[in-house]
Amino acid sequence: MHILLDYSSDGGRTWGGRRVLQRMATLSGPVVRVPGRGWLVTSEFSHAGTPEQGRCHGAYAQFSSDGENFAAPVDVVPDAPDIFFYDQRQRICPATGRPVAMFWTYDNRAAADIEMHMAWGDAGVLTWEAPRSMNMEGQIAMPIPLERDRLLAFYVHRHQPASMRLVVSRDEGRTWETANELVVYESEGPGEQGISAETSYDEFWEAMGIWSFGHPTAAMLADGTLLLVYYAGPDETCLGVHWARVQL
Repeated sequence: MHILLDYSSDGGRTWGGRRVLQRMATLSGPVVRVPGRGWLVTSEFSHAGTPEQGRCHGAYAQFSSDGENFAAPVDVVPDAPDIFFYDQRQRICPATGRPVAMFWTYDNRAAADIEMHMAWGDAGVLTWEAPRSMNMEGQIAMPIPLERDRLLAFYVHRHQPASMRLVVSRDEGRTWETANELVVYESEGPGEQGISAETSYDEFWEAMGIWSFGHPTAAMLADGTLLLVYYAGPDETCLGVHWARVQL
């Protein structure tokens, strides 16, 4: 798989100039606008391993000042051979201009998911602190930084009760108010493979094909409400795009 870049000069009616932005990688989350500077594209690469090479995973970011020409990818999480930081989602804090990343996190040694992790960064030099635990079980999480040190996480709660949840931190992610989190969606389907038991790398890839909800994203609307979007359905054969509006 490669990440491709296409160009449109008529609002998306026609496209051309396709070129490869990054080889052997996939996008991980929406493109991030860095106010006054440009755009940040986040991506990842996974290798299942061979008898000669062990499994590996990388999380990357690429910066562009004009949306067309991109610098080489940089490691968001360097030197993490045993802990895989999947499906990073990044957003820019409106108060400080700092990017914040959240990760679905997998312990390759234990063959099991561990708690979600997060990392604050510096948009100017494209570096991030070492990811720290959020002390919450979950998978993909979308960070939503607000003013006054508040940070929201819209995340996949794959273990029972299987759901999509919104939780708040009032200290930039050091602690989370899990007792007051909002259940945005609750699955009525059968239990899915989550993080409650040891799961091999191959089993996770197989389970992804039958999951019936996930991929959280969010946007702040002009009226100050929060728009949350995710996919969901009764099972993998009948899925749709769902949304919810939340008054903050």
